[in-house]
Amino acid sequence: MPTTLVLHGKDSGGCARAFTIPELGVQEIVKRDGDTDVDLGTRKPGTLRFTCAMGMQTGAIEFKKDL
Repeated sequence: MPTTLVLHGKDSGGCARAFTIPELGVQEIVKRDGDTDVDLGTRKPGTLRFTCAMGMQTGAIEFKKDL
């Protein structure tokens, strides 16, 4: 299923505004007061890691098979 990640940038600041997904080559500057859409395409089950531009703030999105 095509997937869009919506980043809510309310009160965002610093390097956290520079959102990256290295595996997909995504580099987005998150809007301070609004939403930033990131097209993730059609994902297979697995983990997609993200980080700020400096690599100090990290996280992951887990995609699971629809039962």
